Amino acid sequence: MKVKQLFAKTITCLMKKAVFPLLLMISFLIINTANAQKLPLLKGTEIQRGIKYMSPSQRHYLLFQQDGNLVVMTANNQKVWGLDQIYKGYAQIATLKLGIDANLVANSKNGYLWSALTANTNGASQLTINQAGTLQIVAPGSKVLWSSDGNLKSTEFIMPPGGWTQYRLLKEPKIIIYGSRMVTSKGMDAVAYIYSELTKRFSAKYPKNKFDDFAVYLTNGEPWSEMKKLEPVGSMWPDVAGERSGEFLLGGASRDFLWIDEQMICKTGIRTRNEMFKAGRLKQGDNDKRTFDQVVHEFTHSIAFRYGLEKKVENVYKNAAMGPVERFPWSVQNWFGTPAGNLTQAEETFVKDIFTSSTTFSPDIYTKGVDVSKIIVVPSSVPATTQATTSTAPTTCDARDAVKKYQTSMKLGDRLLEKEKMVSANGRFQLRGTPEGNFVIEEVLNSGNCRYKEVYRFQLAGPINNPPAVSVLSYNSDGNICINSKLNQGYCATNGRDNISGVIIYKSVKLELTNEGRLRLVNANGQEIWIVNK
Repeated sequence: MKVKQLFAKTITCLMKKAVFPLLLMISFLIINTANAQKLPLLKGTEIQRGIKYMSPSQRHYLLFQQDGNLVVMTANNQKVWGLDQIYKGYAQIATLKLGIDANLVANSKNGYLWSALTANTNGASQLTINQAGTLQIVAPGSKVLWSSDGNLKSTEFIMPPGGWTQYRLLKEPKIIIYGSRMVTSKGMDAVAYIYSELTKRFSAKYPKNKFDDFAVYLTNGEPWSEMKKLEPVGSMWPDVAGERSGEFLLGGASRDFLWIDEQMICKTGIRTRNEMFKAGRLKQGDNDKRTFDQVVHEFTHSIAFRYGLEKKVENVYKNAAMGPVERFPWSVQNWFGTPAGNLTQAEETFVKDIFTSSTTFSPDIYTKGVDVSKIIVVPSSVPATTQATTSTAPTTCDARDAVKKYQTSMKLGDRLLEKEKMVSANGRFQLRGTPEGNFVIEEVLNSGNCRYKEVYRFQLAGPINNPPAVSVLSYNSDGNICINSKLNQGYCATNGRDNISGVIIYKSVKLELTNEGRLRLVNANGQEIWIVNK
């Protein structure tokens, strides 16, 4: 199995009888666009009209509109700020560019119109959007030179996503930790402290600012009926019974966020699992003793993704009985005593390459509390009047409202039209025909709030003969996949004369959308023979 395939699968994490599959989700608030660029922007960058520039947190984007206005929008396309609020001549703007001094400058066809700064520029600055959706020019050392809200000193208030009631924001790296209603202050502080201690030990080869805007979600045994409504927890796992349910798993990790549960911090046993056992829903209870096992374990999975260590992990831990993917976090746990354990020479060398030193974490950090005032930006909880605040779901949503025509797979001869979709077995991904005439694969983040992440868009080409009135994706009887779009463009997996032809023509019998979001062709033996979105 290839390394990328290994890491792209749902991973089973064994932790003292507990199973923590590794979730491969990329982000929980992503705008649906194939043309999105990323902030921050550096000096010399010209902002392109009509292109969405995604914030580091992926909660907002910057857009230079056709009317000349520069706006900050939420991921759900709600306007947060516009240049029109401070400069009324925006309609004359022809170009927006960060000059050699990294100042944001607007010009008309005839010359200068407006700039963010009139003095005290810094060529090493960056244009970015912070967690609160404020457009800023930020110099090295996180010094704010210009801010769209005019505030250069105070730290922004971060409104946790719907249902999350509190947060901690680390100063460095800028990891944000969200807590649910039952999470204790000691739990929030302990997690903040552990991640501060881990990241400050990163070696120079692993710059800790790589974890800026990483999100941690901490729950504490709330009823699953409540917990599954929290994002991204609710989108992680299918609502099934037993040891494959989110109610049992209580955690997961990805490149951009992780989920952990306070029940597993410095306690013996897990209350909710034992309740499931007493109710006859599990074969055994859970009375194991833990310290900060899960806190370190899931974060280590994210380290592998964040720094692209998949191949190194596969090589260093290739002989591990539990497999490379799981032995890596266990070796880091052993290194930091959560729990203590022995490492092979190769494992120790690898861990030392990441961390400059080791330490141990006393349960007192949690049971007695720890002072985090020097490592967090501001310890905050949401006022009671805002705790129930949630975003209003859009009245219409193309991704959600498309008609589900197929579940999991299509057979030879099947066709998918625009405004129709095929959904993966676990419901996390969908192949959909868009009203505009293309076909996309999307990750379902929160269908109720129309939150979908586009992970693949077919590359159409044209013109074609006799474009249809309604776009169609066909799984042809010869095993080929073809799209005829009303855009006068088309697509086929093979033209019948290339190398792919010999692989799939009259050999594929099923077009399947996997639980990991891969659209693949399968032969009569059930073997994967070709992947659309490699």
